[in-house]
Amino acid sequence: MYNRLFKIFIFLTIPLTIGFVIYISTLTVIITKKFSGPKWDIPSKVYSDSFQLYPGMDIFALQLKERLERLGYQSSSEVVHHPGEYQVQHENGSNQMTWTIYLNDFSYPLKNFSGFLVQLDITDTTITHISKLSLGQKKGDPQEEIFLVELEPELITEFFEGSREDRQVVKLQDVPSNLLNAIISVEDARFLEHAGLDPRAIFRAFLANLKAGTVVQGGSTITQQLVKNFFLTQKRTLLRKLNEALMSFIVESRYSKDEILEAYVNEVYFGQRGSAGIYGISEASRFYFSKPLSKLTLAECALLGGIIRGILAGEYEGALQEPLRVKKISTISNSAPYFVDFVRAELLEKYPSKVLTTQGLKIFTTLDMSLQFFADQALQTTLKQLELQWANLKEDLAPGERLQGAFIALHPQTGFIRALVGGRDYNESQFNRITQARRQPGSLFKPFVYLTAFLEDKKYTLATRLSNEPFTFTYDRQTWEPLNYEDKEKKEGSLTQEKKEVSAREALEKSINIPTARLATEVGIKKLVKTAQKLGIQSPLPAVPSLSLGSAEVTPLEIASAYSVLANGGIRALPISIKHVVGPNGEILEGKSIEIQKVISPEAPFLVTYALEGVLDRGTGRGARLFGFGQTAAGKTGTTNEYVDSWFAGYTPDLVGVSWVGFDKEKKVGLTGAQAALPLWTRFMMKATQSKPEVDFLIPENIVFQNIDPETGELSTSKCPSSFKEAFIKGTEPKTTCEIHNPKKKKKEKTN
Repeated sequence: MYNRLFKIFIFLTIPLTIGFVIYISTLTVIITKKFSGPKWDIPSKVYSDSFQLYPGMDIFALQLKERLERLGYQSSSEVVHHPGEYQVQHENGSNQMTWTIYLNDFSYPLKNFSGFLVQLDITDTTITHISKLSLGQKKGDPQEEIFLVELEPELITEFFEGSREDRQVVKLQDVPSNLLNAIISVEDARFLEHAGLDPRAIFRAFLANLKAGTVVQGGSTITQQLVKNFFLTQKRTLLRKLNEALMSFIVESRYSKDEILEAYVNEVYFGQRGSAGIYGISEASRFYFSKPLSKLTLAECALLGGIIRGILAGEYEGALQEPLRVKKISTISNSAPYFVDFVRAELLEKYPSKVLTTQGLKIFTTLDMSLQFFADQALQTTLKQLELQWANLKEDLAPGERLQGAFIALHPQTGFIRALVGGRDYNESQFNRITQARRQPGSLFKPFVYLTAFLEDKKYTLATRLSNEPFTFTYDRQTWEPLNYEDKEKKEGSLTQEKKEVSAREALEKSINIPTARLATEVGIKKLVKTAQKLGIQSPLPAVPSLSLGSAEVTPLEIASAYSVLANGGIRALPISIKHVVGPNGEILEGKSIEIQKVISPEAPFLVTYALEGVLDRGTGRGARLFGFGQTAAGKTGTTNEYVDSWFAGYTPDLVGVSWVGFDKEKKVGLTGAQAALPLWTRFMMKATQSKPEVDFLIPENIVFQNIDPETGELSTSKCPSSFKEAFIKGTEPKTTCEIHNPKKKKKEKTN
């Protein structure tokens, strides 16, 4: 019988043993795979551009306080001693104040920046002086004057899949010993002694729970918690506890205590920031104190460790005396969703989606967050006011259909995209009207006609007289007859047939169709196409005469790029949205250099710019001046046939803005560019330029100015009723004086 029992025992033991070995091997493979590869899916972070402060800037116009708060800086009523703090002090009875800011550390793609204390002296609202201070420096002590301060980039959003976990992986040797001691003391005092499970802690927890009649204490070790977080669920079942124990033994047998602790301090959960979980001590340090681990104080280490007990008596007393400065909790909201989509699409051309959502890349972009807010505010305000002013814009609409708009701002010298709003509401429509919508630009194309004329034939100047009489153009067995707008109250370019001829300047300022179309046919439509392509228009451009009046469909991004060449004196800078892509270990994966090319000589673009300044001062864009915008600027309104699209493209010497208003389904808006798009552009530009000193457009060497009679285009005399200072390419300026206003000349002609 004993033999039979022994055989049964052997029969049962062997398969159980084999099964157990297989099970342990399976768990070992799972653990090894996790520990040998990337342990976490770390979202990629998308940052704005950094922001520079310098004397002459208006702190309220650039929203310095709001920018600091978005960056996590905390206002302090005491002397500033810690990174991420700032203080504002007002001088009693004067317009003077000082801002003291302790700049945060930041790892830029090409440098590591160590924060320092800086003081801004303010008169009224303008920065007059910037100083670098030392900790403990008293008022009246010598100060080190500096002329530029750089605020770190703002976190725009993150790329992630599933649940959002914010985590910065850190090496164990970079964790302060005070923080490690605090964590071990509260979580697992015998961590260095046990082999994965701590029988003493389990028994102690059992007695405490038995006495309390409920679960008040746990006996899990750091290793068990790591295993539970890495591999298991939070459900309290016997099987889960068994797996937890077995896997803890395996982890302890295969990995050192340092490796286990390093994984744990990067895995531990520290709370929520909106929808994002805060994981790991490095992210927690940034989140709660706006500082790296290396700068944590003893009290801050104690707080992050969740303890004060377990610290040595002297350290305990010191921690009690030290005030804690926990920053306000802020959430990350994607304030530039259309721009982020544009950036993501560009990244996906080089990086798989899995890399973007799991490898913890840092994407540094060209976006200026203040300009982005200005653009979005201007768009929302303008569309709402248009709907209030023009009731028809909300009538007879299909379900879900609304008046739409879009805006983009570029820096013409670098091509940096500084602001991009692709629509009215991203939640309603993710269609990016800046980069994806192709619409007819209408009169926005007219400056390219004049640019082509100035480039191709020196006989054309801004003073050239152009016929304003109707004509019919025949091409490819077709005829085309351009018409001027006739309704002076509603339509831009109201001159129509009052004059039989006008100057090139007047035709451009007042957006008159016939002389512009005539000029295009004289110069050559194919040459116009080549000019537009040089400026950056990449959409197909059919070589038909109606192209001169903007019949070809293009994107607002292309228009902004083309107008940037005008603003930049003939030099084209390719639009850029991404400056650097940095890998998880700080290596630069991609660095985009500014790509510039001289595509045309500077004289012709200056002539167009000089005329487009007149559009704002006297022409179809004068509403900007009436609205209160006074900076040096040039621009052009655009309205397409049947009033479907309303545009305005305008620029200062260092900022180009393009606005569009219309319906997605190309429904009639019934408003000109001056009525619908110009207010949007003006609202943005007034905010964007408020803190900057006014500068003029650069005048090329080969440009000369002459006072001319506007009626004849000849040199003016004292007899002319009016005179205008016109720009010419050297050698094309008029050589004869105006004679029609000369009484002696008229009398002589009458006598003859």
